[in-house]
Formats: sequence, structure tokens, C-alpha cells
Amino acid sequence: MRILRGEYKGRNLVAPRDIRPVSVLVRKACFDILSQEVSGRRVLDLFAGSGALGIEALSSGAQSAVFVDVQRPSIEALRRNLKILSIIGQASVFIKDAASAVKDFAAAGQHFDLIFLDPPY
Repeated sequence: MRILRGEYKGRNLVAPRDIRPVSVLVRKACFDILSQEVSGRRVLDLFAGSGALGIEALSSGAQSAVFVDVQRPSIEALRRNLKILSIIGQASVFIKDAASAVKDFAAAGQHFDLIFLDPPY
């Protein structure tokens, strides 16, 4: 799996074997549509998996990304991807279910400009 655009274009991402990352075509379509809306934005990536959507946003100029996933192997792969790309400082990672995370963010007054929601199927 590769980053499609931006600063990290062409860089590889790692992912656990048992997750099904969002397809390249869907990711490309999303960022073709959002290309002018990503720069400087705060992004929330729920059901983050390997972090492909949030990392694609960071590569395209997002200010920061918050990643949420409940699966430890996904979180480990995500943290590895952030470390490989040296973007740990732009990211926050939470191991919890999406519903609890959204409630916690709302209670804390956290707001996001873009939210990616890609639950497993």
C-alpha cells in the first residue's frame, strides 16, 4: 500500500494481514475530491487500521490527524507508519472504540474539519 499524493507520495505503508485497507481507487477518489480542502485542516480517522486515510491527509498538507482504532495490531502498524514517515508529532493515536472516542472528543470540546469513517466489513 502506497501514499498516492503529496509530501510522502510513493512511500509504502505497513498493515496487519487481517485488515482490509480502503482500496486505492476509493482513496484516490476521496482525495481527488478533497484535494483543495485538506491543507491546514484537523483530521479524524476513525477505524483507522493502518492509518492510510489520515496519513494521506497529512501527506496532502493537513495540520494534524487523530487516529482511533480498537485493534492493537492495527495501532502497532499505524504507529510504525507514523514513525517511518517521521510524522509522529502531527498525530495522536487512541486505542478505543469509535463511539467512545467521539463522545470523549465532544466532551473535551475537540473539533475536526474532516472525518474519515471506514469501519471494517
